[in-house]
This record gives sequence, structure tokens and C-alpha cells, in this order.
Amino acid sequence: MTSDVEQECHDYDYTTGQSDSETEGPLGVIADTLKNKTSVQIANSAYMAFLIDRDTDIATKECVIVYGHILRRGRPVNIMIGHIEVKHAHAQGIYAASKKAFAALGDQCSNWLEKTITLGADGAAVNLGSKGGVIALLQQEAGDHIVPFHCVPPR
Repeated sequence: MTSDVEQECHDYDYTTGQSDSETEGPLGVIADTLKNKTSVQIANSAYMAFLIDRDTDIATKECVIVYGHILRRGRPVNIMIGHIEVKHAHAQGIYAASKKAFAALGDQCSNWLEKTITLGADGAAVNLGSKGGVIALLQQEAGDHIVPFHCVPPR
């Protein structure tokens, strides 16, 4: 019996570069599989922490790395949700990019805001500023129950 990943790898035609997968090639199949696994883990979690860390990619574009911190089999784990380019490096831009990372997981994770109980980020005002930071935007949308905390980068 073949797994879904093995079957999708077999659907890739190496001579033409064509694939029946959502994204092209064996790496696309692996990416799709990891995305689906992450989506299931977030969907199955009752609560989660939402962690962000800004960085630049190799082209020096401003990006945000988004993590979910959940309990899996009673143990805490960090799951990388996404690495998304930030259009503008202000709180609205970082928050929008973070939401885009969760949206990429599909409808199964559309209720991630309802599960979020805390936001972890470095101490920059753009992230944890109580009046205009990402935490303020998150609390406006999801509720004041979300607790901000200053953390070291979650990587």
C-alpha cells in the first residue's frame, strides 16, 4: 500500500515537469503534506500561543516568521506556520502578514483567532505596544483576553 505522499510523487512526470499535485514536483508534494499536517495539528488544538519574529530573507525583504505553540500529546511544541513577506514593517503590515500565514493553512484553521490565548514576540513596540502594536490589533479583533509576553525568538 502506498502513502498519499508516495502516490502524489508518482503523479509527477519527470520528463515533462508536470504534476497532478497542487504545487509542482516532489518538493511541492512535501510542502503540501507538511502544510496539511500543520493544519490538522492547529485544528485539533483547543488553545494555542501565537508567536512572531521578524527577519529578512536572502533578498533582504522584510519578513515575519509565524509559529503556533500548542500541546501535542500533553507536551508543548512549536509549529512553524509560515514565513511571509511583510509589505510594510508597521504593526498593521506585520499583523496582516501573520494572518496571511494562517490563511494559507486553509479553511480547517479559519478559527485560529478563537483558539489564540497569547502572543509572544520580541519587546519591540511594533509587536507588543499596547496602543498600536500587533498585540493591540490582535486584541481588538480577537478579544482582550489575549495575553502578550516578551520572549526570545522562537526558532
